[in-house]
Amino acid sequence: MNFTGFNTSTLGYSLISGKLKEKRKHSEQLYKYIAGLFDGDGTVAFDFYKEKSTENRRATLVSNIVSSQLQDCDSTLLIKLKEYTGLGFISYKPGDLTAWVMKEKDSMVLFNRIGKHLRIKGTHFENLIWVVNELKGVSLTDKNTEELKEFSKCSRRESKWLKQPKHPSWAWLAGLLDADGYYKCRLGRRRLNRHGNISTFNELGIALGLQSCDKHIPYFVKNALGGNVCYSTTDDTFKWQINLGSNSVLSALRILGNLRKYSCLKYKYLLIERMLNFHEIRRAQRLSKDDPMRISDSLILETQSTI
Repeated sequence: MNFTGFNTSTLGYSLISGKLKEKRKHSEQLYKYIAGLFDGDGTVAFDFYKEKSTENRRATLVSNIVSSQLQDCDSTLLIKLKEYTGLGFISYKPGDLTAWVMKEKDSMVLFNRIGKHLRIKGTHFENLIWVVNELKGVSLTDKNTEELKEFSKCSRRESKWLKQPKHPSWAWLAGLLDADGYYKCRLGRRRLNRHGNISTFNELGIALGLQSCDKHIPYFVKNALGGNVCYSTTDDTFKWQINLGSNSVLSALRILGNLRKYSCLKYKYLLIERMLNFHEIRRAQRLSKDDPMRISDSLILETQSTI
C-alpha cells in the first residue's frame, strides 16, 4: 500500500513506538502538526549572554516545546520529533516536564519549516527573528535588555497568523489539541434522573482552552467545525467545545476520524480511538436496524476495553 503524507499508520502513531516509515525527508503534514503543538505548548524568546570583555550583553534566540511526562510517558513524542527533524536537544525540567529546546540557528530552521502553518505565534516568532537579526554584533545595556523583554511580551499578546487561512488543517488542529485540548470520553456513567431512577448516559466531546489574547482561534475552529465558544472570567480564557455524543454519529466520525490520522500523543490518540469505537458500534446498530437510541452494556464494555 502506498501512503501519502503523514498519518497514524505511517508517521503519526508509529512515531510513538519509534518506527518512522515516512519516505520523504520532511513531511509537510508533520510540520503542520508541530506548528499546532508549538502554538499550544511552544515558546520563543530572547536569550541574553554576557560579552567577555564588557558587562554588556548580546541578544540571541531560543525556542522550545514543553510537555508533561504524565501525558507523554517517557517523553517519547518530543524525543522522536527531535530525532526526526534533527533539531535541538531534549532537556528535563523539575515537575516532570520535558522540553525540546532549540537555540538560535535551529529555531530559525524550525520557523522556516512551520512558520506559515502557525496560527497563534506566527507574527511573534517572526518579530523576534527580525529583532535578533537587526541586533547582530550590537552590545546591549541592562536597560536595552529590559526594553527587549517588554517588546517580546507585547509581541506575544498581539501575535496571530502570518496569513489568515480559510480553514484549520487537521494536522495543525491535532497538534493544538494534543497540547491544549481535552477529549471527554465517559461511557456508561450512572446518575439519578428527575424521577429518582438510576439511568445510564454517555458523555463525549472535545474542548480547547486558550488565553484571551488568542480568542481568534476558538472562534476560527467553531466556524469550521461547529460547537460553541464560552469565556471564563476565572482564568481569563476562551474555550471552544463541541459535543460528540450519541446523537452526532456522522459529525463525530468525520471529526474524530480526521484527528486520528495526525494525533501523535498516545494518551489522546487512545481516547480518540475509544470514542470512534463507540460511534462505529452505534452506526452499525442503526444500519442493522437495531434499537437506534440505546447501546447495550456489553457493547459499552467492549469500547472500554480498547483503552
